[in-house]
Amino acid sequence: MNFKNIKSALLGSFFLITIAAIAQYFLPWWVALPIAAIIAFWQKINPLAAFVMGFATISLLWGSYATWQLAASGNIVGQKMGALFGDLSPGALISLTSLLGGWCGGLGALTGAFARGLFVRREKYAY
Repeated sequence: MNFKNIKSALLGSFFLITIAAIAQYFLPWWVALPIAAIIAFWQKINPLAAFVMGFATISLLWGSYATWQLAASGNIVGQKMGALFGDLSPGALISLTSLLGGWCGGLGALTGAFARGLFVRREKYAY
């Protein structure tokens, strides 16, 4: 991965976490996926960098939001949800939420990077 891809991925991560955080406050959870796809399409990054960008950014966003919600509820919701899912600890629920969100964000960004190949002349990716 060259410096241009890293710079584009960091810039895309900043845009993604900002836009997705605002959009997910008002819209459903899945709105982060098309946002990640659009940003990966726009940033012209290779598919691997796009997946890592989407995974890390949405994972951080969902993990921090889950932690904030858990702290705001006084851990009551975390204990009840943990009991519902087979006695999982609240920390395990946060990790699971973060992992699931990261996976969805990564696949959304990967879709955007691959869609760029459909509409724009193929570029050589430096892996």
